Amino acid sequence: MAEPTPQDDAAPQDDRADEDLLASARRGDDAAFARLLEAHDPVLRRMVGVLVDHRDTERVLREGYVKAYRALGRANGEPVAWLGRACYLTALDEVRRRDRRRSGGPGRKPTAEPPPGPAGRLPPDQRAALVLDGLVRPEIAAAILATSLSTVARLRDRAAPGADEVLGAEEEPASDAFWTELGARLLAERAAPAAPPPRLTPPSPLPATPAAKDPPVAMQRRPPAATRRTTGPDPVEGLALGARRRRTRRMRIDARVVAVVAAVAVIVAVLFVVIRLGSKAASPVHENSVAQVSTKVADVWDTTDLSATYTRLVAGADGPERVAYEVARDSSGSYLLQRQDGGRAVSYDASSGTRWERNRALDGSVTLTKDTGLGAGPPDASGIDASMPDTELGAALRGLSTVTGREAQRDTIGGRPVWRLDGPLERTGGDEPDHAELVVDRVRLEPISVELTDGGRVVRSLRFAKVDFTAGPAGSLQVDTSGAAPQTVDHGFRRTSLRDAMAAVGNRPLRPTYLPPGYELADVEVDDTHDIVSLHYQRGVQHLTVSTRPAGPDPGADPFERPQPVHADSATIGRGPFRDVDAHRTMTVDPRPALWGQNGSVAFTVCGDLTSAQLTQVVESMR
Repeated sequence: MAEPTPQDDAAPQDDRADEDLLASARRGDDAAFARLLEAHDPVLRRMVGVLVDHRDTERVLREGYVKAYRALGRANGEPVAWLGRACYLTALDEVRRRDRRRSGGPGRKPTAEPPPGPAGRLPPDQRAALVLDGLVRPEIAAAILATSLSTVARLRDRAAPGADEVLGAEEEPASDAFWTELGARLLAERAAPAAPPPRLTPPSPLPATPAAKDPPVAMQRRPPAATRRTTGPDPVEGLALGARRRRTRRMRIDARVVAVVAAVAVIVAVLFVVIRLGSKAASPVHENSVAQVSTKVADVWDTTDLSATYTRLVAGADGPERVAYEVARDSSGSYLLQRQDGGRAVSYDASSGTRWERNRALDGSVTLTKDTGLGAGPPDASGIDASMPDTELGAALRGLSTVTGREAQRDTIGGRPVWRLDGPLERTGGDEPDHAELVVDRVRLEPISVELTDGGRVVRSLRFAKVDFTAGPAGSLQVDTSGAAPQTVDHGFRRTSLRDAMAAVGNRPLRPTYLPPGYELADVEVDDTHDIVSLHYQRGVQHLTVSTRPAGPDPGADPFERPQPVHADSATIGRGPFRDVDAHRTMTVDPRPALWGQNGSVAFTVCGDLTSAQLTQVVESMR
């Protein structure tokens, strides 16, 4: 048989824009995700290699790609910036692990970790800013580093004297083994996802091919040339083929390599058969447990845009209060929340940290409040409003995430297939709910209702009339500011970066090294006057705020403004800078579960949609 021509050997080109490929990947098109990785691997490989001193680059890069795959439902913006952010954070985790192994710690001896190379003498953000200069646009570099253009320029200028040492070593091109192992990892994610990517809309149909020869992630070997000429290009052309195109010379394949490739092919085939069988099973427990389904719901909610209509019920001494709301939120976190009766409207501008609230009294008079300088979250005033559906949904998902040994119930409501999820809620007071039930659409995973109960009595509930994750908010996300003079309140915080926060308070702010899966840093706020640093992490409707400030005179004082006193449990911290501190913990819905205490010089507060064990683990991980 004649050797294939260069045209035969070249993979089919995909001329879709990056944004189109990302949109297709979010809808379940793994071929599009594979092509995104191929397109941007050289830049990301170079960045990761510099960050990790060119040691274990492929392993760290592979972990970054897997994390990006898990977070497809939250992907937004330019794909190279989103992929780069995932890889940058993964490389930072590796750098920190190496530092911890070198220095040891309480009860641990230092290990013989190789010392950092010449590039390691520069902070990671300076190294990243230097290597990205010229490879991507400045705004892309700023998005990868989650900072401003001016900060990127400053980091690059600081690193410039060491540019020769940082940029001297070149990273090797991707190996075939890299793509093969990555393919196996992504296949495993499909089979048993740690944070499964949501199916926002049904995936685009692919041309009919035998199922056993077309695994869900495009990583299979290139078919023989004869097959390509008779059947046309494979629509899920593999990443391994991209590696071949980039090779500068052909490798000799001996019998051992053939055996390894054959073994990998068998493993991939077995994995695919398992996936197929699992998809046909009546009710596979590992796919449909309460915790599994609630995790998928959290991922679906954590999308770029949202509009919803819902009715909230809150039990009170005078009977239940029902209020209908409409909410719209965009990818930046800005939102507009309105009561349908026109009595109250709240808007939050995430870019400026400004919150507007408009209230209309029964006599028709209007009051308008403008809050600036907001903190990142409780106990400080923030843009998070208690009337958002995040409050009840976050509490429900917290409880349901602990129910791993029981299947979600299948049901039908008005001909609509649904999941019914229920589980216990931790609480520290008798007036708080002890049980949560969540009903979601079985196909789209949109929430239909939430009930939080106390001894069977409904304490809080949501009923959704409409939820739309696909259409962006229509119109302005700003309340009507006409007709009244605003009362302006400045709460003293400003948005900043972690590095600038350190400079502002004169020391390195403590931050957690452990976070529950899926939580990502969304906001950093600092109050220069009172030396407060507040970090806001988020996973869709679930929020987490970690703040540190100078210790106060009363270590047991409740830092939250609550209308009624709440009984707090005691919790002893076993590790970290707050070791042996007698902390205080409340497991409430509003504000969210919280843990607070102080070690004589620094006071901490952790508040979020976490279990009591997770709250303690976050505090113990602070460094």
